[in-house]
Parts: sequence; structure tokens; C-alpha cells
Amino acid sequence: MQLELEQASYGFDENGEARLFVFGTLRNPAVRMLVTGSRITGRPGALSGYRRAGLDIVEDESASVSGLVLTVNERQLRRLDRYERLGQRYRRFVVTLEDGGRAWVYQRIRPEPDGGPPGQQGSVEPTTPESRGNE
Repeated sequence: MQLELEQASYGFDENGEARLFVFGTLRNPAVRMLVTGSRITGRPGALSGYRRAGLDIVEDESASVSGLVLTVNERQLRRLDRYERLGQRYRRFVVTLEDGGRAWVYQRIRPEPDGGPPGQQGSVEPTTPESRGNE
């Protein structure tokens, strides 16, 4: 329940921007440009408690993942979600980075234990200013 509340409370700031931590292909500025149609610069960041596992991150208390922290607007995040196949291949959730800031991150959706297709649990609908109401 606490995680659900935390997820619901994180989203776009008053400037219509959100932070996204990337650790793989999206570190490449050319890929970001192709996916979003805009130049998004990032700054170095790190995520403790996870390690890289191929194209994914998995929990590991003794590890840390290096990457970039991007500041994106709603349109850019929507395009990145589509690229990552949000809800089908990846889920997006909020993490606290080593600098204490919060950001979204993508993680592979695991198959269900019964071998069936992955469920929608953990996938996140993109947050829009309209969906947040008048805050």
C-alpha cells in the first residue's frame, strides 16, 4: 500500500517535467533523439540496491547501477514509454537515487510463476497534469 501511495504521488512537477533514471540504451544521446524527437541532456546518477542484469536491473543490496538522470516532459516520457513497451515488456516505477532525488526507472516485467504471460501488475500509466487534478 505504501508503494502504491508513493507511486501515485510522484509525477510531473509544476514545470511539467519529471526525472527518469536510465542505465542502458537510453544513455546514448542519438537514441534519445530518435525516440523522442528532441535533444534531452542527462547528468550522471546512480541507483543503490540494484545491479545490471543484461537489459534489466535486479535488486541487490550490495550493488549500485550507474546511469543518467534525464529531465523529461510528458510528451517525451510518453514516447520513451512506447519505446520501452511500457506494460508489455517493461514497467516504470519510482526509485530514490544515491543523491536523494526521486526518479522513474524502467524494469523488465517478469513472467508469472505459472509460466503465463506477464501481468499488468507494476506497470504504470503515464501521469499527466490532467490526471493529477488541481493540486
